[in-house]
Amino acid sequence: MKILSISQKKVYVLFYPFFFLFVSLFIHQTVFAQDLLLNPSPKREFRAVWIASVGNIDFPSKSNLNSKAQREEFVSLVNLHSQNNLNALIVQVRPSGDALYPSVREPWSSVLTGKIGQMPMPFYDPLAFMVEETHTKSMEFHAWFNPFRAVMNLSQKIDLPANHITKLHPEWFMQCGNSLVFNPGEPAAREFVREIIIEVVMRYDIDGVHLDDYFYPYPDAGFYDDKETFKKYGKEFSTIEEWRRDNINTFIKETALAIKNIKPYIKFGISPCAVWRNQKKDKIGSDTKGISAYDDLHADTRLWLQRGWIDYLAPQVYFSTKSSAVPYQTMLNWWQKNSFGRHIYIGHAVYKIQNDKYDERWNNPSEMSEQIRIMRGRTGMAAGSIFYRSRFLQDNPAHVQDSLKANFYRFKALPPVLTWIDNTPPPPPMNLTISGSRKGAVLNWQAQETSDPFEQPTYFIVYRFEDGKEIDIQNPENIAAILRQKECFYIDPNVRKNCKYTYLVTAVDRLHNESIPTKSDLFKYKRRYLKQ
Repeated sequence: MKILSISQKKVYVLFYPFFFLFVSLFIHQTVFAQDLLLNPSPKREFRAVWIASVGNIDFPSKSNLNSKAQREEFVSLVNLHSQNNLNALIVQVRPSGDALYPSVREPWSSVLTGKIGQMPMPFYDPLAFMVEETHTKSMEFHAWFNPFRAVMNLSQKIDLPANHITKLHPEWFMQCGNSLVFNPGEPAAREFVREIIIEVVMRYDIDGVHLDDYFYPYPDAGFYDDKETFKKYGKEFSTIEEWRRDNINTFIKETALAIKNIKPYIKFGISPCAVWRNQKKDKIGSDTKGISAYDDLHADTRLWLQRGWIDYLAPQVYFSTKSSAVPYQTMLNWWQKNSFGRHIYIGHAVYKIQNDKYDERWNNPSEMSEQIRIMRGRTGMAAGSIFYRSRFLQDNPAHVQDSLKANFYRFKALPPVLTWIDNTPPPPPMNLTISGSRKGAVLNWQAQETSDPFEQPTYFIVYRFEDGKEIDIQNPENIAAILRQKECFYIDPNVRKNCKYTYLVTAVDRLHNESIPTKSDLFKYKRRYLKQ
């Protein structure tokens, strides 16, 4: 063995860490450059992240934060995800039979104060605040509900209030392992959960209602007994499994109708497990060997798309491109063929990056990039991604957040249009004028009045083109700003003295239909503006 001198050891200690850091950065930058060349950023794409409140795993990060700290923490999350050019936040507002808002039906969540039923002090409405802050950054806010979870851990001593629904109607619940869940077979229980969702729809300016994958419990959650409920309500069904699926189908259908009757523009989306049915059980299923929504959770997710009850499905394809049980490409191909014209957004497992002992592919730093490339390559299917979850995205494993910001999400994107609800754009802006100031180019315009609520402008898009550049509003690189505001003005700070620019401004409605553009005259940013 070769013995190093003291001076050689010093060189080794000092040089090699920097050498490996340099190599690591070089590899990542090379991957980034390839991504830029191979994956131009689309103008339309759903880009979202799940922000979970259960157990304080995302927000609030602790149950003892005061109201001011909670608000500051959420604003930081909004700013972060906005800077990464996401266009939607999916925030858990009902984690487990409780609420992050003042509800007439359920108690305040313990994630806010450490005690269930206790309001935040000084008082504020977290949901109203979160919706408003999200909209200030021109992002959608989807209210995420866990529909049937009631008490997560029965072994913990939880002082439930006397008016807690599990005490008022114990007959609506069934024990599953160490938890208590709503029994979907009880019609009154389903109606109660639906009313909770509708309460939020009516009171808050949300953009979407989002349900997760917890319908009937997962097989590994423990035993549950609903045989007596089946005897009471399931006489017309040949099997208890068929009856269970009908209970969930009824809940989804009735919830969809209730949402659309009140606010037709609100999106209704669900994020189930990846597999509808395995081909072994059904020839039209996917060539996979995984947990099945249909057979294991009694959720006929394909039917919901087929009947048009939901606007989007976000299957949790938490598997790598090299998975032997549920290959990522296989699931995307299958959902593409079974979307029935509705939107499919892919749920990505950020939490598995460099953290999955069963699948080494997750150690490859390009795995998530490859998944997004494959997703974007699916034609005929509205593209989109939802990342699980906010904390893992912040931790930036394998530089995934850097890759999104620098490459895949380098430019802003609009969510896809839900044409089956509305495909009529709002009228274009009027009277666009431009002047100069030391802060930049100052744009002013007017919004046209319309009596159709669907055609009311919700936000405006400002496009900037240097003199001589092709006018192309389909290229997101030309987006200077997306403005969800009532005021019809914008100050563009990214102008250079003595350069000439053309601006286009469009109006966009709540469902992201975009008007024809209103074009400015050629504007020169003169040196004298810097002194004003």
